[in-house]
Amino acid sequence: MISQPLIALNRSDFGGSILTDGTRTFSYPECAGLIRSVLSNLQAAGVGRNDCLDFRCDHSLASAMLWLALLEGGQSFFVNPVASCDQNPRVPGFCKFSVDGRWSG
Repeated sequence: MISQPLIALNRSDFGGSILTDGTRTFSYPECAGLIRSVLSNLQAAGVGRNDCLDFRCDHSLASAMLWLALLEGGQSFFVNPVASCDQNPRVPGFCKFSVDGRWSG
C-alpha cells in the first residue's frame, strides 16, 4: 500500500459528511471502514500492487467506493464502464483480475 494516504481515513471532523448515489448513503466513518475492508479483501485474494485490475463500474455508490479504495491503495486499474444489460464485457489482456463495482443481487 502507499505510504502517504490520499484519503484522510482518520479525520474525525468529517463525521457529518456523507457519500450518496441517491439510493444508498454512507457516512464518512462508514466510507473509511469500507475502504479498509476492500483493500484487505483485495490483498487476501492475492491482488498485488503491480497487478492491473479490470474495474467494472457504473454510476453507483458501490462503484464510487471501490474507485476510492483502488486509488487509496495505489492500485492500477482499467475503468471498464458496464451497462446493466452488458453481461460479458471485454477484459483487456493486460488485466490480471476483474473487480465488479456494481451492487449484487
